[in-house]
Amino acid sequence: APERLVDSRNNVGTVGALVPNQVRPLDLGAASGGVLAELTIVDPAAAGYATVYPCDDATAGGGTSVINAPKSTNVANLILMRTDAQGQVCITTTMATQVLVDVMGRV
Repeated sequence: APERLVDSRNNVGTVGALVPNQVRPLDLGAASGGVLAELTIVDPAAAGYATVYPCDDATAGGGTSVINAPKSTNVANLILMRTDAQGQVCITTTMATQVLVDVMGRV
């Protein structure tokens, strides 16, 4: 069953809103190798995008966006990705925003 593992509005899985260009680890629970999840950008302060990658892959930061959002518009996208050994992925956004992550499955 889907499970909400990150809600920055309520300090679940990460603390508080993301700020532009900050690398923030998101705790997706027990290490599993990978997750199928829905990432939602909530009330972004400006138009921008988010990049998500395994935290142990330093070369992945600054890769391509996984979600684009206009200002003040909630947008969701399905992502399938590897987690690091601790079950985390890192996120970087180009705008201040809240984020939600609902894990649909583990691979």
